[in-house]
Amino acid sequence: IWAAWVVVSARGLRQGFTPYDLTLLRFAVPAVLVLPWFFRPGVWNDWRKVLFVGACIGVPHALFVQFGIAETSTTHGAVLLPGFVPICTTLIAWAVLRERPTIFAALGFALILAGVAFIALDGPADMSGIDLSWPGDAYFICAALLWGAFTVMLKVWSLKPMETVALVAVVSTVVYLPIYVFALPHALDGPTLAAFVEQGLVQCLFGILVAMALYAIVV
Repeated sequence: IWAAWVVVSARGLRQGFTPYDLTLLRFAVPAVLVLPWFFRPGVWNDWRKVLFVGACIGVPHALFVQFGIAETSTTHGAVLLPGFVPICTTLIAWAVLRERPTIFAALGFALILAGVAFIALDGPADMSGIDLSWPGDAYFICAALLWGAFTVMLKVWSLKPMETVALVAVVSTVVYLPIYVFALPHALDGPTLAAFVEQGLVQCLFGILVAMALYAIVV
């Protein structure tokens, strides 16, 4: 699902959406659908959870990914996002939960970094051909760092799947919508209806409602 999200987000930028438009679609529609879970007892009464989700996980993570795609390519996103998420998650878990990485995890990290290096090279024998693109790749690494923190806090707080989705979608929408309307450029009148349907299915239905709930179950 997240592989499709990266590809369809890049397609959305070509269809006339801005990164800010795609981020709004990603959270606003699911927020309406999951409101019943948001108002359940114990979901929103801890200000730390609400602040963390609102300030880190929802909008900033999505915007970092959209900016990264706009600055680089889907290939860079497909490599850096899944590559750095486990590294960031393990390092944060080591610091917060005192879960030391195993030797196999260390070997895995070495393989990930080697893979990133080779994909960044124009040719494996030519170190002068490195094709890293800044700040685009930095956006992807920042997104991975936020998602690693989110993963660890899911474990710490033992959040239930639909409550997790509700926190992310509702808090992100409440914080982001006024900023989007009054301060950010948007172009929702340009894309076609088919583009809206495509983005709605991938960004909203699968990207938030399905993928995030499944991720919370796994954690």
